[in-house]
Amino acid sequence: MAGGSTEAWNEGTHERLAALHALLSPMAPSGTLDALERAAARHHRLLRCLPERLAGNVEEGAKRLGITPDAYVKAALKSPPLFYSAPARVDERADRLAELLKVDRAAILTAALRIPSLLLVEPDTVFARIGRLEAVLGLPKVEVIIMALRNPSTLVTSPDALSRRLLAAAAALGVPSADLVTAARRDPGIFSLTPERLKAAADKLGNALDLDAAALRHFWQRNPHVLTRDADGLIERLRSLPGILGCSEAALRKLVLANAAPLLMPAETVSQKITDGAGVLGIEPIEFLRLCVRSASLFNFKTETIVQRLLDLSAVFGVPRAAVLKAALRHPQLLVMAPETSARNIRLSADLLDISFDQLAGAALKAPAVFAASPSNMMLRAGQNAACLGVPVRSFVGAALKNPTLFSLTPHNIAPKVPVVCDLMREAGGVRSMEEALSKCPSVLTYSVQRLQERVMIAREYPGRFSFSVLVSMPAVKAAKLLKTR
Repeated sequence: MAGGSTEAWNEGTHERLAALHALLSPMAPSGTLDALERAAARHHRLLRCLPERLAGNVEEGAKRLGITPDAYVKAALKSPPLFYSAPARVDERADRLAELLKVDRAAILTAALRIPSLLLVEPDTVFARIGRLEAVLGLPKVEVIIMALRNPSTLVTSPDALSRRLLAAAAALGVPSADLVTAARRDPGIFSLTPERLKAAADKLGNALDLDAAALRHFWQRNPHVLTRDADGLIERLRSLPGILGCSEAALRKLVLANAAPLLMPAETVSQKITDGAGVLGIEPIEFLRLCVRSASLFNFKTETIVQRLLDLSAVFGVPRAAVLKAALRHPQLLVMAPETSARNIRLSADLLDISFDQLAGAALKAPAVFAASPSNMMLRAGQNAACLGVPVRSFVGAALKNPTLFSLTPHNIAPKVPVVCDLMREAGGVRSMEEALSKCPSVLTYSVQRLQERVMIAREYPGRFSFSVLVSMPAVKAAKLLKTR
């Protein structure tokens, strides 16, 4: 114990702690003699209380709070006054705080087991801090309460001190304080770290991932948990994962920038998730990793969820599971969206485009991005594309049902192709309007301007030899040969 204490270590005090240890051992193994000595060194009052009284408080306090005596002792070792505080008063504080914050008592106890001093502060004082934190954080009271229960140290910290730390941390990270609050809403542990530690963690990760200042801010704002973990441990995992997963450093970097979860899990867990995900989809692990890069949240899904999504999509759209799987491998977002959402999108879009659900669903299986498209955007885009081409909307939609890629095109994609398609129609002959061109060869708008220009040149060099449809679909190798020998 610290020198100069009125509770000097002597045989009597040691015997008293040994007696307390003997009483606690049968019900609370965590109350080791060393742990009790450390607690007594911080709170000398423990030495003035009878061991029987302290052990009785533990037993009664645990019973009142609905926890084990060992859990109570673990909490009391963090906040020793719990040993000698009246169990009834501790219980009353838990009830009163739950009432004031309008949350379940269980939520208060969960927070208190992490920060036991919460049970030693008057509930009205804690509630007043919540009110001051509203102003500091600029958030509604309910959100402040949710954050505080996830990071209970907030409830026993001075709001003024937290405000100063928030401003200093935001300045160190180069963001407005509101942006740091937004990140802390996802990981309130940010409020427990010093500005220096947050800055050091961000800088280390930025160097490891080769991110400039703007990209680094974007990364940790989307993944605030990376700031509250051990940065050196995360970097070590980043270096070891390529070898474990059998992928390149570049591939892993893309995955981590899309979804930081692999950095926050043990390497073996990451490897198993990728292997299992690949297994249920019948693909190689490296292919599943690429899907996770394209649809970041897919990595977070359990394999059972992925399997169920495929079954549900198959049932909703009345198609074989193999057809759904093929579409999902092209557009992994399909596995992330709720099947009901995909079905609703198709139903509403079909109504707006004046076609049947089955027609659009069939087209979406060939161009899976249609499943995720907003119905209003689908209708707007169809109208704009039709106007750009000078054809009725129904004609454009009819062509898109034959070649669903058209549903994803915009006037920006189409406009440069229109004059070239008109040249091709004129040189090839047999097609008198854009509407007829779309009807005979809807794929014409899916090719590049350069390819279409080459087909115009072939039509001019070989007049009457190739029809419009043949020219459009002519393989690149054959076209190159004709242009070379002209």
